[in-house]
Amino acid sequence: MYKHMNACPLKPNKLHIKTNPRYKIQEKFKGIRCFLFVRPEGSYLQTRGGFFVEQNFPHLAGFKGNFVLDGEMFQRGTEDEVVAGWANSKYLTDDTSKVTFECFDIVEYMGEDLTEVVTLEERDVFRALAVKELRSYAVNFVPYLDQDPSQAFAEIVSQGGEGLVYKNLDSEYMQRDGDNRPANHWYKEKGVETYDVIALGYTEAKPGKFEGMIGAIEYGMFQDGKLAKLGRCSGMDDATRRMLTDMSQGTGLAGHYSSTGFVFEVLAAGQDPNSGALIEPRFIRFRNDKKPEECIYEP
Repeated sequence: MYKHMNACPLKPNKLHIKTNPRYKIQEKFKGIRCFLFVRPEGSYLQTRGGFFVEQNFPHLAGFKGNFVLDGEMFQRGTEDEVVAGWANSKYLTDDTSKVTFECFDIVEYMGEDLTEVVTLEERDVFRALAVKELRSYAVNFVPYLDQDPSQAFAEIVSQGGEGLVYKNLDSEYMQRDGDNRPANHWYKEKGVETYDVIALGYTEAKPGKFEGMIGAIEYGMFQDGKLAKLGRCSGMDDATRRMLTDMSQGTGLAGHYSSTGFVFEVLAAGQDPNSGALIEPRFIRFRNDKKPEECIYEP
């Protein structure tokens, strides 16, 4: 029913928002994005990929009420890949009770849809009421940081955090033009530049250690509504390379997965403003929580 809001990268031509008093900053959490549906019969968690995962987080599944929160499942000091693994596990043995839901927005309160009709500043009132109603250590109201953005960013990154999100208090909860492009009133600033891209194909490895395996993944993003090939990248570990090779050949357990069309994340030194090509891209991880149509080049 609800679609997660995405944020644009804070590029040089947007740095003026740092001094705009109608933009406020929050810490950007590196976790698993999801909606927390709180209903009279109980609560459940839906990831951005549309999966329900509350069965592995029982401390987040016992709430009762009538609202829907937007936030991040997060455990400080624990990589988001680990939290994602807990969410997707069928046979969970680890203790997940320290995973919290960091609530930074709300999309429904007392049965009323707050998207597209209520500004962020107004939604914050409902967000505070909802979080207070839960009275739980596991659901936190993410505050705005009352300090210089550059100082806040440096402190968060130095402590191992991901960065900041800049939000326009006058904004409604809706994607730009109602499509999959990020909203132009939420911006993200991260300690490292990463990009979500779509796998389009593979190249063969050169003779040597990886002979007979894939060499690199060809990838693309959507530009003006059309899928464009933007480059290729490598940098994955040996196990991932073997898995991708099996996927490309339709063999092994990996043969059960599509060899192309999936989303993965790359680390890059930047992005060419004209072509959209990534500079020195390197494979980071699979992004099962993202859909291909969300991978859009934003100049």
